Amino acid sequence: MEPAAPTIARRIHVPRLTASAASSTGPHSLARPGPGVGAGVPCKPIACLVGVALCAQAVAEPKKRRRTRRPQPKPAAPKEDAVAEGAEEVTPKKKTGFPAHWRAGQLAAGLKSGRLLTGQLRCPKSQTRGLVLVHDLGEFVVKGSQNMNRAVDGDIVVIERLTAAQDATAATVLRHGMITEEDEVQKVMQEGSEALLFGDKPGARIVAIKERSQREIAGTIYAIDQLEDAERVAADSEARKDDVVLVPADERFPRMFLGPEEVKGDVEDKRVAVVISAWPQSSDFPRARWSRELGKIGDLSTETQVILLEHSVKDEPFTEEVLKCLPPANFTVPKEEVEKRLDLRGLCIFSIDPPGCEDVDDALSCVKLDNGNFEVGVHIADVTHYVKPGTELDREAAERSTSVYLVDRRVDMLPRLLTTDICSLRCDGKDRLTFSAIFEMTPEAEVVNTTFAKGVVNSRAALSYKEAQERLDAKSEDEIGQAIQNLAALARKLRAQRFED
Repeated sequence: MEPAAPTIARRIHVPRLTASAASSTGPHSLARPGPGVGAGVPCKPIACLVGVALCAQAVAEPKKRRRTRRPQPKPAAPKEDAVAEGAEEVTPKKKTGFPAHWRAGQLAAGLKSGRLLTGQLRCPKSQTRGLVLVHDLGEFVVKGSQNMNRAVDGDIVVIERLTAAQDATAATVLRHGMITEEDEVQKVMQEGSEALLFGDKPGARIVAIKERSQREIAGTIYAIDQLEDAERVAADSEARKDDVVLVPADERFPRMFLGPEEVKGDVEDKRVAVVISAWPQSSDFPRARWSRELGKIGDLSTETQVILLEHSVKDEPFTEEVLKCLPPANFTVPKEEVEKRLDLRGLCIFSIDPPGCEDVDDALSCVKLDNGNFEVGVHIADVTHYVKPGTELDREAAERSTSVYLVDRRVDMLPRLLTTDICSLRCDGKDRLTFSAIFEMTPEAEVVNTTFAKGVVNSRAALSYKEAQERLDAKSEDEIGQAIQNLAALARKLRAQRFED
């Protein structure tokens, strides 16, 4: 007789996770073990005493263990997103874990009447509390897993406003479900942070998921029988034979099931990325599909990718469609464009940035006028001249939103041809396009006149912080040195005014 094929559980080395770790992040989450951690999170003193008491009771009054039958594999359920397209969610016969999502007809009527609203869910801290931003109406707070109703950060959801009584009930349930063994200082900090985030915003509950977020979620894969609460997880209505569980690195997301056919290659001591595919009504956990392997736990490149995924930072090469929107590499500002703008090339304009900075997006000028006042210029690179509305470049920039600066590299919002060359106000003798704000200020730093215009500049110098400070300390008398000293004097006056106010 041939030996049985090795299961996922046998192929994966999984550190055991303790009960206290399982309870520390909510009912649908588990402590996130770091690389090389084999014992999970140690139990807290109260939890230990409770555990000892329960063990003593079990010895004194042994109970017959009831065998739990593993559910048989079920056919794949239709995607929940179809609810918003007309399909009805079938309520299972057994007691369900979450409220059923509303049917398409109910959603249409509720949205038309104004009873229901649509917005994107944002979960700043945890998976059991979020904010839904509704256009023109502001943010609504969703409290508790039942009101969250299987939605996760980034989903487009349909919400129903809660009455004052319902909102108070949701807050009470959430408070009673919180960990009660936290350190007092941590508790105060958490409550203060949540007060700033959620304040007195109106409450709501999620009644449908209009569009499920397709963001990648990073984490580590474990076999079910290696989890401390393995029996509960295995007894879940959607658990299938040889399923594995992804424990996310980001605690805003729940643990999730993957079928063995989804796992690609050896995942021992690896970080992987998955995408939520469905979350059945009767299950405590969503199902996910494999996306990619990120690398070995503890590796700098791997953990950097985990951080970028956690914060939804897109770190991929720009597509050909995006690059086609760029001007040629040898681009120069056309004469006809210069004629449309305020010509500031005669000003002594300079930048102050960290050493080696390539993406110089702002520059300064300061000229003393004949009347004794100062003309201070703040010049910002005119990126909008090159990013036309509705283009692939515009859409890509909107999705990325910002450039992200890491310790060892930069993740760009725009292609480098723009950020480090055409839109960089560096000192290389080339003309650059700007949005310029020019202020006339008295020696006492009172603003008496302002001008805002599209301009064209030609930088005279690119200084580091150290170089600018040296010129200031030396009281340099050249044009740039005088400008720096005048700017510093005005800055001191403005700072003093702020303290007085």
